[in-house]
Amino acid sequence: MLVPERIASLILVSTAARLVNTIGFMENLRNRINLFIPKAIDQQIANSKASMYTPEYLASPDTVEHVKQAFPTSGDRFAATELSKRLDPTVFPRTGFIAQALAAGWHHKSSAQLKDMADRVERRRILVIHGTNDNMITFPHAEVLATDLSVEGESVRREFFPGQNHIIPAEKRKEFFDLVEEMVVIGRKQ
Repeated sequence: MLVPERIASLILVSTAARLVNTIGFMENLRNRINLFIPKAIDQQIANSKASMYTPEYLASPDTVEHVKQAFPTSGDRFAATELSKRLDPTVFPRTGFIAQALAAGWHHKSSAQLKDMADRVERRRILVIHGTNDNMITFPHAEVLATDLSVEGESVRREFFPGQNHIIPAEKRKEFFDLVEEMVVIGRKQ
């Protein structure tokens, strides 16, 4: 927002300009409260997996490159990474979690701020990527973001992945890298 003229291309992945309640008041309140209720580590990891990935990806074979040994599934790799991170207080401090939750829940960019930024970055160099089944930041947020960045006759690029959840770069690795490459090329042509 401070230096849009320095941006060659901008890719906004699974994010929102501001959070709005798309699931109903009581469910939204319950979800926010549940973030701060202590749970057993296995329950925390199970909840994170379900909130961020599709069941198909979690059950798929682990195909991460450059590892000594693969895990049985992608879900097992995620669980092992999360467990390692959460058991080291220097990597996952409680204050860091709370700060991230507050930033995610209360950041706000208005339509006017986004249109101004898009004017200065240039809409052809902005891409909004989102999964239609995102459980962390629901899909209507992507539509609002893309609309707020656009003006009549000039839209930002939108790539919406049907059936995908929150972590598109992991689940749709090749497609995601291809989109990044396209946007880098567009940014170089400025």
